[in-house]
Formats: sequence, structure tokens, C-alpha cells
Amino acid sequence: MRHLQQYRKFGIQEAQGSIGEIGAKTKREMTKNKSRVPQGWVTRDNSLYKKFVFVNFDIAMKFMNEVAEVCNQMNHHPKWTNIYKTVECWLRTHDAEAITEKDIQLAQAMDQIASKLKMA
Repeated sequence: MRHLQQYRKFGIQEAQGSIGEIGAKTKREMTKNKSRVPQGWVTRDNSLYKKFVFVNFDIAMKFMNEVAEVCNQMNHHPKWTNIYKTVECWLRTHDAEAITEKDIQLAQAMDQIASKLKMA
């Protein structure tokens, strides 16, 4: 994909593995991953959750567009909302019904992208 090289610095690779393989791993990883919640994120409703507040709508949209590129590379997509300059994110692997390594990686990538943008 066109931006894969750009996002390799986040430790993200193209999606691999079947749903069955993912499900088998996630049962073992669930407890371990809850203890590895990235700084600034909390667990809420069996998901990683964080609210990002930017200086304006344009920066919030830039954040969402950059994160969307990473999500497509990972084949892992967040539940998220945007109201003006606020973006709220919930990360959870739905097939596993748990927080998995992919959620942690995506949270870290989102934090790196946000750190380069103007926060309120």
C-alpha cells in the first residue's frame, strides 16, 4: 500500500493471520495486554479509550485522516467519534472480544501522530 513505508516507523506491518489464529492468541494475551495500557489511555467497556482534543476542527480531521492510513495498513479500525475539535477513540479487537496487541500498537501509533499536531 502507498503509505506502508511511512508507517513502518510505528512498528506496523500489513495484516497477517486468520480470524481463527487471532482468536486462539487473544485468550492468552487478554490479561497481559490489559496490564500494558499505553500512558494516557484507560480501559473502558473492555476497550482502550482516549479522548484527543485539538486546537480546531482542521487539526482533528488531519489526525483522523493520518490515523485512517495506519488503520488501513493494519486492517484494524477503531470505533471513534469526532465533534468539532474532539476525537474520542475506543480500541478493541471485535473478533476476540478483547484488547489485543493490535489495539496497543494502534494506540501507540495514534499517540505518535497526535504528538506532531497542535493539541488544545
